[in-house]
Amino acid sequence: MPFQAISIKKIVNGILERDYVLPAIQRHFVWKPDQIINLFDSILRGYPIGSFLFWRIKTEHVNDFQYYDFITDFNVKDNSNDKIVPSGEKEITAVLDGQQRLTALLIGLRGSYTYKTPYLRQDHPQAYQKRELYLNLAKPKEDESHGLAFLTEKEAKEGRREGKLWYKIGRLLTEEPSEFMLSEEGDSLPLEVKKTAFRRITEFSQCLNLDIINYYVEEEQDIDKVLSIFIRVNSGGTVLSYSDLLLSTATALWTEYDAREEIENITHEFASYKAGFKISSDFVMKACLTLSDLDVKFIVKNFNRVNMQKIEAEWEKIKDAILCTMRFAIGYGYNQDTISSYNALLPIAYYIKSKDIAEKFDHAAKYKKSREDAITWLRRALLMKVFGGSSDTVISRYRDVLSKSQSENFPLKEIESSFKDIAITSQDIDEIFEDTRYDREAFYVLHEIFGREYNTDVDMDHLYPKSLFTQRNMRTWGFTTRESQEEVQDLVNSLANLRLAGHGENIEKSAMKFEAWVQGLSKVQREALLIPAMKDYGPENFVEFCKKRTVLMKDRLKRNLTVQSRSNKNLKKH
Repeated sequence: MPFQAISIKKIVNGILERDYVLPAIQRHFVWKPDQIINLFDSILRGYPIGSFLFWRIKTEHVNDFQYYDFITDFNVKDNSNDKIVPSGEKEITAVLDGQQRLTALLIGLRGSYTYKTPYLRQDHPQAYQKRELYLNLAKPKEDESHGLAFLTEKEAKEGRREGKLWYKIGRLLTEEPSEFMLSEEGDSLPLEVKKTAFRRITEFSQCLNLDIINYYVEEEQDIDKVLSIFIRVNSGGTVLSYSDLLLSTATALWTEYDAREEIENITHEFASYKAGFKISSDFVMKACLTLSDLDVKFIVKNFNRVNMQKIEAEWEKIKDAILCTMRFAIGYGYNQDTISSYNALLPIAYYIKSKDIAEKFDHAAKYKKSREDAITWLRRALLMKVFGGSSDTVISRYRDVLSKSQSENFPLKEIESSFKDIAITSQDIDEIFEDTRYDREAFYVLHEIFGREYNTDVDMDHLYPKSLFTQRNMRTWGFTTRESQEEVQDLVNSLANLRLAGHGENIEKSAMKFEAWVQGLSKVQREALLIPAMKDYGPENFVEFCKKRTVLMKDRLKRNLTVQSRSNKNLKKH
């Protein structure tokens, strides 16, 4: 069948009538306001906007598939499409390629875009405002993208003060250009402005009525063949990622679950935790491949019916293992800001699923040793950036060790004997203390030194408050040279001046001077925190404190880790 064409006005009205729908294999709308504006600007300039691929589904097959409605009023805080159930009494057209552009047209002409106002706090009442697309009927400047902008109604009215005449472009779907000119608003305009306004409205109206949407219709009714087409047309670019394709395929081929809803639910659950984990569908789909013992690569050949059915059959166990792993990580104080790679959690999730212990692993006494070994491995993996490079290869190698292990416990010893990437030398430790400052890597080191389970939020706490070390105070305490002041300011954020503390502990300490706080600690508490013995803990002795505590911290870190000589570590690599 050759390419056909239809006008923007007709296709937008068709979407509103649900003659055009989104198949479940499509992903969410992801365009930004500027992208929508650029699309309309291209249309006004007469530029081509690409072709579209539609899938005509015959009446007898309409109820064989799942569909979603287009988003009309987009909100960045909730970009979910509503699921729809067609009547089954007529054919429908599903959009295989062009969803982002069509949704952009719909939002611009009949909907709105709600996004965060820059510089306002998330909880500010005006932080998220509904904006609609307007056209400046006065002569726009050269850099104004044809005078298009997303505005609130208030902003549109205030534009007149700047000589702008904002016109909501959606009006052109229901009224002719002459109607505006004959209205009180249009009739009151100065003659020259009226001429410019009429010309611009007419030009825009003509664009909406021209047949510029070029599309091809696929008539195939076999979902496997349609998926093949969908993957082919979407895998060539970078806009739709391979994880999106994998999720789309799962959505189309799962029979017991709605894959799209399941993945959305689990990512929303992660986000609701206090730890604020921002888990993407990429991670969940990678977990599905990993925990199902499939090839972990996001490549087209992995998007097949057999693999998707295997993932669906194991979905409940996969989901439970992921959730248990997250609870486990939270229990040791990890959150969105302290995990540099979520892929580092996959070996732990694989262990949990393979042993079928998701209901108990994160809390039962029976698994205390496994939890300790798993968190030891996680700390070292994050500290040594094990998952910073070719993570697919790393994930597969770790999974191989875990799958072959006969131990009921987390196989830390087997991992240590198989991998060099978590081994650490005395030189590594020296470099860590030299380079690490107040950031997520500091969290990993402190966790390895002072590691314990936490039942609350965990803070990295400055022992000597950072705010103390103003230039004036430093001079008072004897740090009079530029070099000595720079040394102090560097040490303030060093590992020697940091500890891990429960949120409540941190607040309680913040109200006290460090000297008084130290005096209130017992001998056992001081030893646990590696507070060096000193006669005077006043800030004038801060540098001495840091040097002594660094020695104590390095010694404990060496004891806690399997410290090798540099030569032995290098030998193991060959």
